[in-house]
Amino acid sequence: MFKNAMVGQLTGDLDLSNPELIADFSEKLKKCEFKDIAPGQRSSAGFVAPLAFLGGSDLVLVAERCIKFVIKKEERILPAAAVNKALKDKVLEIERSQGRKVRAVEKRQLKDNLVSVMLPNCLKKESFIEAFISIDARLVVVDTVSGSVFDEVMALLRKCFSSWPVMPVQFDSALSSRLLSVLTDENNTGFKLGFKAKFSDGDGGSLSINDMDLETEEVLAQVASMSAVELEFSSNEISFSLTDQFLFKSFKWPEALKMKNDAEEDELARADADFCLMTGELLKIITGFMAWWGEAKAVQGE
Repeated sequence: MFKNAMVGQLTGDLDLSNPELIADFSEKLKKCEFKDIAPGQRSSAGFVAPLAFLGGSDLVLVAERCIKFVIKKEERILPAAAVNKALKDKVLEIERSQGRKVRAVEKRQLKDNLVSVMLPNCLKKESFIEAFISIDARLVVVDTVSGSVFDEVMALLRKCFSSWPVMPVQFDSALSSRLLSVLTDENNTGFKLGFKAKFSDGDGGSLSINDMDLETEEVLAQVASMSAVELEFSSNEISFSLTDQFLFKSFKWPEALKMKNDAEEDELARADADFCLMTGELLKIITGFMAWWGEAKAVQGE
């Protein structure tokens, strides 16, 4: 189950409803299939099978007109402190043995050489980025709160497709004002208001509220002149926070929902059912807020 959701919108003429394109999607992702990190590489990233843990090899999972894909990242852990110490020791060795100062250009060359020698022996850290595409909603949803991670996912997709016109979503009206109106006017979002929020006064000041009724007179008096930057909501017992950047954070899925398909004995069928359950709930939340805020438009630019 996703913990977060950063949303992008397909803006071009890429027709994902074309059955041939869906069938070919996994084949296209093979252009950037994950490869083990090479001895001299700092990192490696590429697509892996979403159902690899069940022996699956297809690079996509397709169900209920949604396409799931997973990116694996492998990074070598080379602390800057270790490099700097090795460089300092090397510089001292040269200065003592040769009786001269090591200049800046030579230091940079020495540092590059040290990094190339140290990298192959470094520990490796691996991580996974999960995402899915909704064919009908023309949305890409990535399980991250990082804009740089979202951009990395889009960059890999652009390598696989001749065109991948996906941009972050923004709205004509300010999201922070609409969020605040949930408290000051009426909660007409269609989702239950939670008990956490963050506010900003525009001058660097901020206010965080936890485990409090957000609609009390005390809270409303405190935030009347502030902007809402994050509010907690819930849907079908799923709690989450929504920011003024249209970022969904900290999804908490109830145990009953996570265990809903546990009776299914076929592991592949259960994985499909879990994916359908998750995407159905996430899309209900995402498209519900898009409709509440009004017509969404894509940010123009590369």
